[in-house]
Amino acid sequence: MTTPSNPGDLLSRRRKLLYILLLGALTALGPFTIDLYLPAFPALEASLGVTEAQVQLTLAGTTVGFAFGQLVVGPFSDKFGRRYPLILATALHIAASLGAALSTDITTLGIFRVLMGVGAAGGGVVAMAWCVTSSPGMPWCGCSPG
Repeated sequence: MTTPSNPGDLLSRRRKLLYILLLGALTALGPFTIDLYLPAFPALEASLGVTEAQVQLTLAGTTVGFAFGQLVVGPFSDKFGRRYPLILATALHIAASLGAALSTDITTLGIFRVLMGVGAAGGGVVAMAWCVTSSPGMPWCGCSPG
């Protein structure tokens, strides 16, 4: 009996499929945070009584939050493991989504959109980190180190 060289080798075929679907969904959270928001621009302008530029600024804030989230969540997941940073980032994304939905002015909406970006970054960062550390170079993962 040979000893597996990667932790991912110990996973059953079904477990690998589950991880692929789960990590794919977490990675898709970032694009969904932006893509599902774009069609709402005209409605936001009308309901908040703001200009198109002000609504576009909330999208820029989401992108900045996404970039910042990658810088923060990545090192935290290396130091504390993958689970807790992922749970915290996802909880932040959910809370910020609720806050954004309940926002009554553009400033509050902008703040919550930045926080949504930070939270959305966690899924992609942790998914890639887990993939690289558990199965480097494995074809099912789509990752290769270095």
